[in-house]
Amino acid sequence: MNPRGTLLGIALSSLLLAPTVEAATARVDVTTEVVGQTPRYVGFNYGHYLPGGNTSAWVARSGVNLFRVWASPSYYEPTDDLAPWGDGVTDLNSFNSRKSSLRANPESTTYINWPVFNDRFENFVQTGVNKSKLNYMLGELRRMNVTVLAVISREGWSGAGTWADKWEHWQHYYAVAYHLAKNYNVELYETYNEPDCGDCTMTQSEYVDWLRFASDAIRSAVADVNARHGKSLTAKIMAPTVTHSADSRGPYHMDADPDADSRDDYTGWGQKAMQALRKDYSGASIGYDLFDIYSTHKYGMDGSAYYDELAMLDTKMRAYSPTGAALPVFYTEFNRYSTSGFEDPALVNVNLNTPYVFTDLALIFAKTMLKGVYGMDAFKFSNTVSPTYGPQKTGFHYVWDTAPYDIGGARKGAEVVRLFAKGFKDQRSRYKTTVTASAGGYNAYTSFDPATNNYYVLAINSSSTESFAATFNVSTLGISAGTAISVEEISAAHQGEVTQLPSVPSTKEVTLTQPPESVWLVTIPKGPVLTVSKITPVADTQVQGGASANLNFGAETAMRVKRGSTQDVNRVSYLKFSLNGVPAGTKVKRAILRVYGYNPMDTENLTFHTYGLDTDNWSEGTLTWNTAPNLSPSASKVTGVGTSAWPLGTLTVDATARIQRVEVTDFVNRQLALDGNATFTLAREMRYAGDTSDEGRHAILNTREATANLPYLELWW
Repeated sequence: MNPRGTLLGIALSSLLLAPTVEAATARVDVTTEVVGQTPRYVGFNYGHYLPGGNTSAWVARSGVNLFRVWASPSYYEPTDDLAPWGDGVTDLNSFNSRKSSLRANPESTTYINWPVFNDRFENFVQTGVNKSKLNYMLGELRRMNVTVLAVISREGWSGAGTWADKWEHWQHYYAVAYHLAKNYNVELYETYNEPDCGDCTMTQSEYVDWLRFASDAIRSAVADVNARHGKSLTAKIMAPTVTHSADSRGPYHMDADPDADSRDDYTGWGQKAMQALRKDYSGASIGYDLFDIYSTHKYGMDGSAYYDELAMLDTKMRAYSPTGAALPVFYTEFNRYSTSGFEDPALVNVNLNTPYVFTDLALIFAKTMLKGVYGMDAFKFSNTVSPTYGPQKTGFHYVWDTAPYDIGGARKGAEVVRLFAKGFKDQRSRYKTTVTASAGGYNAYTSFDPATNNYYVLAINSSSTESFAATFNVSTLGISAGTAISVEEISAAHQGEVTQLPSVPSTKEVTLTQPPESVWLVTIPKGPVLTVSKITPVADTQVQGGASANLNFGAETAMRVKRGSTQDVNRVSYLKFSLNGVPAGTKVKRAILRVYGYNPMDTENLTFHTYGLDTDNWSEGTLTWNTAPNLSPSASKVTGVGTSAWPLGTLTVDATARIQRVEVTDFVNRQLALDGNATFTLAREMRYAGDTSDEGRHAILNTREATANLPYLELWW
């Protein structure tokens, strides 16, 4: 069969291009002077996470190294695990006696009803906004080497409380932390979440008492796991986990806030917590800090506000701490706007795909990094449904609200998190980077990752009007002339794809044009020029659903990607490459999939998913929709995601036929270790219920049968 569209529209489509506008200029000089570190952690707050779903595959795709999860007390101990309430504890002496007995035999059911706890840890499905199974989720995160930050937000007693109340509080924290440390090596913990919230009623003194008992329980549990199971975990407690530590009025809630909430009229929440650092639950002085990391949340502000807040926090912590020292700071929730903030009528068309929003997110990461932030945890991984607001615009990934709660795709904000994590997690060295620009709004930051031997430059153009012709001077970095550098771009036109792939000239200065309101991650390999190989497919073709589900299109010079309201409309493309040219035992340093094509229907962008498949036993001459691997029989949807199909990124086409690229390095190395073949499938999937934005559009891509601009896989080693 002949394809219904061709690439003959290239000349015509070029007439649609806007006239060239002279770009502003920027010079980025990168030196070898180390001026700081990158954050230790870059992560997400969790969303839905259940067995049978594809969440793990998208977490892996995000590249984050931390996930903040909730182990809510009402889920795991809804009623007292062992009667009577308090287990006979009536005063400090009996509390300490019971505590000593439990710690001497922590896995005995005499002190903790482990069968009840363990059953709920394993089987209970959290029923709130985030549907999840705790053990399953923690097991998946551990498998992927993603650090867990566990939130155990248990409300304690009012007033002085009874010692029975205090024992039950301590025992609950101990039981949950013991389980998490023993089975999943969890070391990071938060206790009560947002005690300064508008609906909260506990006093500051009550909160500090709760924190003291919780901190002691967590540290005791982790120490006992180490002693009993030969581990060397270190418990790290985060507090006070306030809604904010400053706002547009000043340093509230670090300091006193004379607003409608009278609880902090005289002492700030952060101030109160810092002043309590060296007292335990009995009131005795201790030689260690009650908590290790200052945690706070922040929404509704840009990067400059974070920068100023971190400077304030450093000064205030030193003033309020009994030791005169400041703690590391971790933003355990942040976003450009809060869930309620995004619902402002003025922001009805604003979301995490909006250019100024995702460039602001990049600047928040960058500005906090400049002030030495310890961790950044974006809220939240997926746009789960709020009872008040519906699907939350704070969600960085689309998610289906029906079991198994699959992720449908990433928003552009998620790509900002991915690129920042790729280049700047794990406390890497940060290098002095000087920007000289002819207009405002251009910023750049540099790190080096010894594991990959790559320099990474995060370049942010926050101007809404100016493109920048940016010259990157890498002459001091040990980069060889001829080295290929890659640019991954998030902009109005792109969602993390590789948009440029220039070589370093002998001058060691590379000039590239960055569009308005865009984020780049520039990857620059250090050392000698790598060996490069361009591999054409051994097979490529499209498949079509509906009445054409048994037809083969393997001889065609073009293949399509399309999704519509009926199966007859749907097209998905497949490409297969042999990796036999890679020397045995070699891992590639970089792999980039290249295709050439366009959207013939209109001038809009069409973005579609790229997946890698483990199944390679298909033939170009026989493949049909009904025989294609990892493809739903009834929809344009890739199946087996997380077991035999892996999300690798997106490709975007517009009305102009051109090269489109996506980095696929990790998948290629996976396939080198398996059967030495790499299959990719390209599909425009429905990302969420009601996603009809691209119906009628399709991508036309050249196949290996075309006369020019063939697809290929480019490998460096």
